[in-house]
Amino acid sequence: MTAVSHQSNKSPQHLVVALDGVGGTGILPYSLMAAAKLGGASLKVQRFFWNHGVFMPFHDLLDREHINRKGEELAQLIESQDREVSVQVVAKSGGSLVAVKALELLPPNRVVRTMLLSPAISPQYDLSRALQAVERSLICYYSPYDRLILGMGTSIFGTSDGVRTVSAGCAGFAATPDICMYPEQYSKLEQERWRPGMLRQLHNGMHFGNSSTPWLLKNVVPRLIE
Repeated sequence: MTAVSHQSNKSPQHLVVALDGVGGTGILPYSLMAAAKLGGASLKVQRFFWNHGVFMPFHDLLDREHINRKGEELAQLIESQDREVSVQVVAKSGGSLVAVKALELLPPNRVVRTMLLSPAISPQYDLSRALQAVERSLICYYSPYDRLILGMGTSIFGTSDGVRTVSAGCAGFAATPDICMYPEQYSKLEQERWRPGMLRQLHNGMHFGNSSTPWLLKNVVPRLIE
């Protein structure tokens, strides 16, 4: 695990753990750091490097044992924080399942909020155990125009949880799966669909649009500082 952080004040009490998608390029964490700085937000943004390495996307996507192990490491990182520090998680694409696996291991309400950007997870995945660990909301940002990577790509190679289907990052999560452990937890799930107005923030509806700093500044940073 590699941690890189931007600190906006001397002793931040608001930690945001950021996870990249497959390939580990750092685009999402560093863009989020820039957005937090531009927004003047008192947030400590810390990158959690879960990937096998840089530019090893298929290893990241298909190695579910590795995903589970990194989920355990992320849960340990969150649990190691002082209780007065509020923790939020922002994860992109393949990193979304790592975040969800971590949440499944945490006690109730341990994380204030989690945001999944273009999650490469099957729409029917049972989020209810993960939602228990979230105090306020788990937000899925998806786009039906993310057809190449999260439509065709995961239909051929499989999602991070091993299902050959269109991902939730393209179609959204099911309101509640057919088999769900804690259906009442789904009241915490929010889903935000891509809108044409997001073109102004350099998000064209495709896979990498929600990694842009202007889009994060407009749509993610305000939620993190609520």
